[in-house]
Amino acid sequence: MAAATASPMASQLKSSFASSSSARSLIAPKGLSSSSFRVLPAKRTPSFTVKAVQSEKVGLAHGFLLVGPFVKAGPLRNTEYAGAAGSLAAGGLVVILSVCLTMYGIASFNEGEPSTAPSLTLTGRKKEPDQLQTADGWAKFSGGFFFGGISGVIWAYFLLYVVNLPYFVK
Repeated sequence: MAAATASPMASQLKSSFASSSSARSLIAPKGLSSSSFRVLPAKRTPSFTVKAVQSEKVGLAHGFLLVGPFVKAGPLRNTEYAGAAGSLAAGGLVVILSVCLTMYGIASFNEGEPSTAPSLTLTGRKKEPDQLQTADGWAKFSGGFFFGGISGVIWAYFLLYVVNLPYFVK
């Protein structure tokens, strides 16, 4: 299998990808260069640092969106302490989720072992193994989730209760 030739299906896929990428460059809107589209998430090349930053984004979204239900549906919803209690509850849930992510990583991955992700694609090309499927990668993901989640809770509290913005429902 070391010197396997490409199957007809693999060569068809390769030729269709090559033709679609050449046609895709012609569709760029007038006045915009294709270099400005490289910063979009779909166009980024995957790297471990990008995945670590993405874990912070995932945590930020969770922390930011968890405050609302705790404020509006929590047990202290009709008191003056609803905002603080809801934010603390959301922060507590982010901590609990981060501990669960850490426990999963400890139970699933052994320190120093290589990635458990497959290193071949369906067409037989070799790819770099996913670093998230290692103990170090999962630890970085759960740390980024914790940092992003707590930041999201603080940001939501700041926007809702520190900045005096005109809200329709408060």
